[in-house]
Amino acid sequence: MDKQGKTLIAILVIIVLAIVGYQMMAAPSGQTAGEQMDAALDNAQQSTEQASQQIQDAASDAAESTQQAADQASAELQQAGDKMSEEAQKLGNKMEDAVTTSPAEQRANEAEEAAQQ
Repeated sequence: MDKQGKTLIAILVIIVLAIVGYQMMAAPSGQTAGEQMDAALDNAQQSTEQASQQIQDAASDAAESTQQAADQASAELQQAGDKMSEEAQKLGNKMEDAVTTSPAEQRANEAEEAAQQ
């Protein structure tokens, strides 16, 4: 069989399949109107339940993401507060030293700090 013959057979097979498929789709379902309505309601209920589950999943994911972001922000704020407390303590110590030490003692302390660095 040559190439044209194979092509013709393939086209005929496709046409036959298309006709059979159309007949199957267009054939009456054999269900009464009430049965068709029941089936449609069941499909609608299942779709509604699926949509509801998807919404619940999305809300749960959003709540989890929000909680993680809040936890991270809280940790960062705690670190910033700790750092500010340390800096305030250092500043308080410097102010106390400035008030309680003489200029000569201050220069000696500064020289010691410079030597340590």
